[in-house]
Amino acid sequence: MSWLFEGMSVEDIAKGIYLSIVNRVVKLRIDPLLPVYIIGGVIRHHPYLKDLLQERYKKEVDIVENPQFVVSFGAALYALDSSTKTDNNEKKLEGISS
Repeated sequence: MSWLFEGMSVEDIAKGIYLSIVNRVVKLRIDPLLPVYIIGGVIRHHPYLKDLLQERYKKEVDIVENPQFVVSFGAALYALDSSTKTDNNEKKLEGISS
């Protein structure tokens, strides 16, 4: 709020937020040969972030289709895999105890 009271434009404040996000992301160790994909609901509504990441990485950055659902879909797959393993372990234990 102080920036707004000091007369800083909303656009400049938003760009500062984007740059802060980019600075945190580029600190992640990634293999420079691997492709970069962006997921999550934020990117769906803020494609400027993609442009900033492409500038920083000096390579194409892709936004997956329906990025706002990818994290939830991954969590569901993880839960399914975990429940399958738990069910299989319980069946193995039943076989040992009989």
